[in-house]
Amino acid sequence: FIIKRNLFKFFYSSYSNVHYEKGCDISSSDISDFGSACAIASTTDATIVVVGLDQSQEAEGLDRNDISFPGVQSQFIANISACSKGPVILVVMSGGPLDLTSEKINPKIGAILWVGYPGQSGGRAIAEVIY
Repeated sequence: FIIKRNLFKFFYSSYSNVHYEKGCDISSSDISDFGSACAIASTTDATIVVVGLDQSQEAEGLDRNDISFPGVQSQFIANISACSKGPVILVVMSGGPLDLTSEKINPKIGAILWVGYPGQSGGRAIAEVIY
């Protein structure tokens, strides 16, 4: 799913049997990885989806005019939620606001964590909250 490599390391090494699949890039319109991510989500007990922004979308002097997820992230969240076997945990990395209206009413999304930009120990902290 959209899991940063350092975050994935903590999930895999410390807590459970984790399967990683890239879903989409932050601001890309490419949906070619949706199918493989959906195939894994349909067989797992829970799905963790990490989405959000990075400092190429928001930074000092770089303001956004839209609070929607960039690229196809909203479409990816809806797609994975629809095909996931178990609940979806949505982890949102962002320094500013994002519109979570659709995600809040999605019955498959059991938790939404806003984590900001968590820094070097953020992966372990997020994993400890989830597990």
